[in-house]
Amino acid sequence: MEVSSTQAQGCPNPLGKTLRQRLTPLIGSSMSVYTPGSAKPSRTRGRLHAVDDDGFTVAALQVLWEAPFYIVVPIVAQYRMPYEVVARGKNLGCLAGKLIAAGLDYVEFIQIPGSNVPTIYPLNAYTDVVCSHQGDE
Repeated sequence: MEVSSTQAQGCPNPLGKTLRQRLTPLIGSSMSVYTPGSAKPSRTRGRLHAVDDDGFTVAALQVLWEAPFYIVVPIVAQYRMPYEVVARGKNLGCLAGKLIAAGLDYVEFIQIPGSNVPTIYPLNAYTDVVCSHQGDE
């Protein structure tokens, strides 16, 4: 997956890590994956079983990297960058939060309002992400 500069406007320089590299150490961990649903995103909860070239599998759900989705990982986030994030996905709605990290093809942030757990949001053809430095107008 290649990142276009319009997909993560205003975000700091990305870490040299892909979404695949971010998810691989989480194999076996529980998480929730949100995918387009009828009126609101559908949620699948379960363990991450596999991460490969085409996508990943949580419970029985196979998700392709190019599809619209986002992931919530039930761990407590320790670090936040001084950036606010607004992420929009086709048929996923709009999420806002505080940036944890920007990867080569994803952003990770804490949803506000919400709990102190990371949301991992892909940068692909179905998503749009804008970061703004806290204090910027």
